[in-house]
Amino acid sequence: MANITNTYATAASVTITVDSLASDASLLAGRQSASIDFTAANYQRVQFGGTIVTGSSATAGSTINVWLVWRKPDGTWPDGFSTSDANRSVYSQDQLSSYGIPLASMIVTATASRAYSFNAIVDALPAVAAIFAVHNTGAALAASGNSIGYQGQISGY
Repeated sequence: MANITNTYATAASVTITVDSLASDASLLAGRQSASIDFTAANYQRVQFGGTIVTGSSATAGSTINVWLVWRKPDGTWPDGFSTSDANRSVYSQDQLSSYGIPLASMIVTATASRAYSFNAIVDALPAVAAIFAVHNTGAALAASGNSIGYQGQISGY
């Protein structure tokens, strides 16, 4: 009987500028990353993770959400998304959930400049995807210390 071995790709950073990202009370206006192309990667699963830092103030009970959004099979992007790191507004939370999956939803405290970390495993990857980050903390995120990355896993015999 053959043994299954797991190999891990080198961790990679996601190109997304969440430094100083403005707050949006409706959780619709956020930031999209540059696209991530998984077509040649052969990953069985990918771990996404990162740290997002609140700004000089934050409203207790507010939320920082991180989504994985995928490009449609016909090569077009839904709801105004594209291949570039840019500010993006989605039509509605319901619409967002039809073409993306939540990676993290972090409930924040009123502590200023607090780092919130997340990790999520995704087993079924789209060919091309992007990260969408949005928050309603009441103030812009910190100007530095924010990062999101991923690492793929390849299983074989």
